[in-house]
Amino acid sequence: MTLFRFFLLAVLLRLYPALLAEMREGAVGSTGWSEETRCGTAHPPAKDPGRSYDAFPAAGPVDPLCQRAYVNMAKVRNFQRRFAEAERAARQAVELRKLDPQARFELGVALAGQRRNLEEAADNLRMVAAEIPEAHLELSRLFLEEGNFELAMRELQAFRKFGSPAGAGQLLAK
Repeated sequence: MTLFRFFLLAVLLRLYPALLAEMREGAVGSTGWSEETRCGTAHPPAKDPGRSYDAFPAAGPVDPLCQRAYVNMAKVRNFQRRFAEAERAARQAVELRKLDPQARFELGVALAGQRRNLEEAADNLRMVAAEIPEAHLELSRLFLEEGNFELAMRELQAFRKFGSPAGAGQLLAK
């Protein structure tokens, strides 16, 4: 059983960065930031996600009642690994729209990234896993770090089943 856990850990650690990068690249193209000028998110989309995310804060003032701006800011800060700032933005977004799945997802990622309030992180990710399959991937990482290999594998299999079939399937086949 110990050998199985070691093998599972090795596979998950090898695949996680590639799966997360694929998820983030897909998110950049689908954000529609250029259409959301009222929320302070207007800027020309860049082919390089890093440049696009770096340009985000300079996009202009943000309407404090625009929930989408807070979600986008949380997404950007999570991408930049600035998890405390991402948590603040995600909490603002959740405050404005309690049931928004993207806001809950970003809050879960931010909390997990800080490795605090892990139960709250898992709750937020579970809440949106049916709508955002990448939440299974985040839950898998969270359970793996806690040492719960069975739950980590279950979440990774759920991501493979409901997430990006082409991407996850190709990566897991390697």
